[in-house]
Amino acid sequence: MSVFPTTLAASDLAAQLQQSQVDVSGASNNNNTQFLSYNGRAGGWSLGRDKIDVTGETMLVATPSFQHGWVTWVNQKPHRSVVAFTSPLPSRPEPIDGNQPSEVRAVMMADQEGEMATFETSTAGGTKALETLLAAMVQRANPGSAYLYPRVELDESSYKNKTHGTTIYTPIFNIIEWCDENGDAEVQT
Repeated sequence: MSVFPTTLAASDLAAQLQQSQVDVSGASNNNNTQFLSYNGRAGGWSLGRDKIDVTGETMLVATPSFQHGWVTWVNQKPHRSVVAFTSPLPSRPEPIDGNQPSEVRAVMMADQEGEMATFETSTAGGTKALETLLAAMVQRANPGSAYLYPRVELDESSYKNKTHGTTIYTPIFNIIEWCDENGDAEVQT
Protein backbone atom coordinates (compact mmCIF):
# COMPACT_ATOMS: atom_id res chain seq x y z
CA MET A 1 0.00 0.00 0.00
CA SER A 2 1.33 3.44 -0.90
CA VAL A 3 2.13 5.99 1.78
CA PHE A 4 0.85 8.73 -0.54
CA PRO A 5 -2.77 9.74 -1.20
CA THR A 6 -2.46 9.23 -4.97
CA THR A 7 0.16 7.30 -6.89
CA LEU A 8 1.14 6.48 -10.44
CA ALA A 9 2.62 3.33 -11.83
CA ALA A 10 6.40 3.66 -11.69
CA SER A 11 6.71 3.57 -15.49
CA ASP A 12 4.12 6.37 -15.80
CA LEU A 13 5.93 8.42 -13.15
CA ALA A 14 9.28 7.93 -14.90
CA ALA A 15 7.76 9.11 -18.19
CA GLN A 16 6.18 12.14 -16.51
CA LEU A 17 9.44 13.09 -14.79
CA GLN A 18 11.16 13.04 -18.17
CA GLN A 19 8.46 15.42 -19.49
CA SER A 20 8.75 17.87 -16.59
CA GLN A 21 7.91 21.41 -17.63
CA VAL A 22 9.53 22.98 -14.55
CA ASP A 23 12.61 25.03 -15.43
CA VAL A 24 15.35 23.51 -13.25
CA SER A 25 18.17 25.70 -14.58
CA GLY A 26 18.91 28.04 -11.91
CA ALA A 27 1.21 24.80 -5.03
CA SER A 28 -1.30 24.69 -3.18
CA ASN A 29 -1.95 22.99 0.19
CA ASN A 30 -4.93 20.78 0.85
CA ASN A 31 -6.63 20.66 4.23
CA ASN A 32 -5.24 17.36 5.49
CA THR A 33 -1.58 18.36 5.30
CA GLN A 34 0.56 20.70 7.34
CA PHE A 35 2.93 23.27 5.98
CA LEU A 36 6.65 22.61 6.09
CA SER A 37 8.45 25.95 6.44
CA TYR A 38 12.02 27.14 6.20
CA ASN A 39 13.22 30.32 7.92
CA GLY A 40 15.67 32.11 5.64
CA ARG A 41 16.46 34.80 8.21
CA ALA A 42 17.29 32.62 11.23
CA GLY A 43 17.69 29.19 9.65
CA GLY A 44 15.80 26.05 10.56
CA TRP A 45 12.94 23.92 9.30
CA SER A 46 9.57 23.89 11.08
CA LEU A 47 6.35 21.96 10.71
CA GLY A 48 2.78 23.12 11.21
CA ARG A 49 1.23 25.99 13.12
CA ASP A 50 3.12 25.01 16.27
CA LYS A 51 6.41 25.47 14.37
CA ILE A 52 7.85 22.14 15.51
CA ASP A 53 11.59 22.09 14.74
CA VAL A 54 12.24 19.38 12.14
CA THR A 55 15.73 20.44 11.03
CA GLY A 56 17.73 17.28 10.33
CA GLU A 57 14.61 15.09 10.12
CA THR A 58 14.00 12.86 7.09
CA MET A 59 10.94 12.95 4.85
CA LEU A 60 9.81 10.95 1.84
CA VAL A 61 9.10 13.14 -1.20
CA ALA A 62 5.79 12.51 -2.99
CA THR A 63 7.35 12.85 -6.43
CA PRO A 64 4.06 13.15 -8.41
CA SER A 65 3.00 16.10 -6.22
CA PHE A 66 5.56 18.58 -7.62
CA GLN A 67 3.87 21.77 -8.79
CA HIS A 68 4.91 25.08 -10.25
CA GLY A 69 3.05 28.28 -10.91
CA TRP A 70 2.37 31.67 -9.38
CA VAL A 71 1.28 33.09 -6.04
CA THR A 72 0.10 36.62 -5.33
CA TRP A 73 -0.25 37.66 -1.69
CA VAL A 74 -3.10 40.06 -0.95
CA ASN A 75 -3.95 41.00 2.65
CA GLN A 76 -1.88 38.02 3.89
CA LYS A 77 -3.89 35.58 1.75
CA PRO A 78 -2.38 33.67 -1.17
CA HIS A 79 -3.97 33.66 -4.62
CA ARG A 80 -2.45 30.69 -6.44
CA SER A 81 -2.27 29.54 -10.02
CA VAL A 82 -0.31 26.25 -9.93
CA VAL A 83 -0.13 23.16 -12.12
CA ALA A 84 1.56 19.76 -12.04
CA PHE A 85 5.22 19.59 -13.04
CA THR A 86 4.19 17.88 -16.28
CA SER A 87 2.32 20.99 -17.46
CA PRO A 88 3.87 24.18 -18.78
CA LEU A 89 4.22 27.07 -16.36
CA PRO A 90 0.94 29.04 -16.45
CA SER A 91 1.01 32.56 -17.81
CA ARG A 92 1.98 35.16 -15.26
CA PRO A 93 -1.22 36.52 -13.72
CA GLU A 94 -2.00 40.20 -13.56
CA PRO A 95 -1.19 42.01 -10.29
CA ILE A 96 -3.98 42.10 -7.71
CA ASP A 97 -4.46 45.47 -5.99
CA GLY A 98 -0.88 46.38 -6.92
CA ASN A 99 0.57 43.12 -5.53
CA GLN A 100 2.87 41.37 -8.00
CA PRO A 101 2.76 37.59 -8.48
CA SER A 102 5.84 35.52 -7.65
CA GLU A 103 6.84 32.26 -9.28
CA VAL A 104 6.29 29.38 -6.87
CA ARG A 105 7.32 25.73 -6.47
CA ALA A 106 5.62 23.20 -4.18
CA VAL A 107 5.88 19.53 -3.21
CA MET A 108 4.32 17.21 -0.66
CA MET A 109 6.31 14.96 1.65
CA ALA A 110 5.57 12.30 4.26
CA ASP A 111 7.30 12.14 7.63
CA GLN A 112 8.31 8.88 9.34
CA GLU A 113 4.74 8.37 10.63
CA GLY A 114 3.24 8.95 7.17
CA GLU A 115 1.85 12.41 8.02
CA MET A 116 1.79 14.65 4.96
CA ALA A 117 3.34 18.11 4.74
CA THR A 118 3.54 20.64 1.92
CA PHE A 119 6.62 22.74 1.25
CA GLU A 120 5.81 25.74 -0.94
CA THR A 121 8.32 28.45 -1.77
CA SER A 122 8.82 31.49 -3.93
CA THR A 123 12.21 32.47 -2.48
CA ALA A 124 15.38 32.15 -4.52
CA GLY A 125 16.94 29.70 -2.04
CA GLY A 126 13.81 27.57 -1.69
CA THR A 127 13.24 27.48 -5.44
CA LYS A 128 16.85 26.45 -6.04
CA ALA A 129 16.53 23.66 -3.44
CA LEU A 130 13.38 22.25 -5.05
CA GLU A 131 14.74 22.59 -8.58
CA THR A 132 17.94 20.77 -7.53
CA LEU A 133 15.81 17.99 -6.03
CA LEU A 134 13.62 17.74 -9.14
CA ALA A 135 16.70 17.71 -11.39
CA ALA A 136 18.03 14.70 -9.42
CA MET A 137 14.69 12.94 -9.88
CA VAL A 138 14.60 13.71 -13.60
CA GLN A 139 18.15 12.36 -13.96
CA ARG A 140 17.13 9.17 -12.17
CA ALA A 141 13.93 8.69 -14.21
CA ASN A 142 14.49 5.50 -16.15
CA PRO A 143 11.49 3.65 -17.55
CA GLY A 144 10.81 0.64 -15.36
CA SER A 145 12.42 2.10 -12.24
CA ALA A 146 10.15 1.94 -9.20
CA TYR A 147 12.58 3.91 -7.01
CA LEU A 148 11.71 7.49 -7.93
CA TYR A 149 10.76 8.78 -4.47
CA PRO A 150 13.72 10.32 -2.63
CA ARG A 151 13.96 10.21 1.14
CA VAL A 152 15.58 13.51 2.07
CA GLU A 153 17.18 15.02 5.13
CA LEU A 154 15.99 18.59 5.83
CA ASP A 155 19.30 20.46 5.92
CA GLU A 156 20.50 24.01 5.41
CA SER A 157 23.39 26.19 4.38
CA SER A 158 24.19 29.89 4.81
CA TYR A 159 26.13 32.71 3.24
CA LYS A 160 26.94 36.32 4.02
CA ASN A 161 24.97 38.87 1.97
CA LYS A 162 27.62 41.18 0.50
CA THR A 163 25.30 44.17 0.23
CA HIS A 164 23.70 44.10 3.69
CA GLY A 165 26.30 42.09 5.62
CA THR A 166 23.62 39.79 7.02
CA THR A 167 23.65 36.01 7.05
CA ILE A 168 21.16 34.40 4.66
CA TYR A 169 20.10 30.81 5.33
CA THR A 170 19.01 28.49 2.52
CA PRO A 171 17.21 25.14 2.61
CA ILE A 172 18.81 21.96 1.30
CA PHE A 173 17.29 18.55 0.59
CA ASN A 174 20.02 15.94 1.06
CA ILE A 175 18.95 12.75 -0.70
CA ILE A 176 19.52 9.88 1.74
CA GLU A 177 18.08 7.05 -0.36
CA TRP A 178 15.67 6.27 -3.17
CA CYS A 179 12.39 4.53 -2.37
CA ASP A 180 9.35 3.13 -4.12
CA GLU A 181 5.85 4.60 -3.63
CA ASN A 182 5.47 2.53 -0.45
CA GLY A 183 8.56 4.07 1.13
CA ASP A 184 10.60 0.88 0.75
CA ALA A 185 14.26 1.73 0.09
CA GLU A 186 16.08 0.46 -2.96
CA VAL A 187 18.44 -2.36 -2.02
CA GLN A 188 21.97 -1.56 -3.14
CA THR A 189 23.73 -4.50 -4.80
